[in-house]
Amino acid sequence: MTPWLRDDIVDRARHLAPGERAGALTLARELSGVEEGLGYGTSWSYFGVLGTLGSVDLTVARTLEPHLDAVRQGSGWVLDGTKPWCSLAAELSHAIITAHTGPTSRRAFAISLGDGVSPLPGTWVSRGLIDVPSGGLQLDGVAAVSVGEDE
Repeated sequence: MTPWLRDDIVDRARHLAPGERAGALTLARELSGVEEGLGYGTSWSYFGVLGTLGSVDLTVARTLEPHLDAVRQGSGWVLDGTKPWCSLAAELSHAIITAHTGPTSRRAFAISLGDGVSPLPGTWVSRGLIDVPSGGLQLDGVAAVSVGEDE
């Protein structure tokens, strides 16, 4: 993240009245157009901004977080986290994976196995399909296309 941008965000948060949600929403709207400066596609930078804001004013950070998540990658889905296994992920360019969309729901998504996807060490091989290794994936701001509805 651009250091001046983080400093500016934190400075502005410091000047809001403690817990001032209206000012935080105004700041969120202004930040919607500066995704590249917030470290989109690199979650550590993005969460660093939110963590720094939280140390100044937790209400501001909590107000900004869902708004910025919603504008992060346009109108599509964005996946972050660990997928325990994905068959042939090291050999393919795209995959269909499932991801949780709520506490008790999930759905299938089509993703590119390029930017934002890192293979995790270790593989699992089914006894019946020894030529189809499955490995875990780390997803970091991966654009996804929904395939179907929640189950």
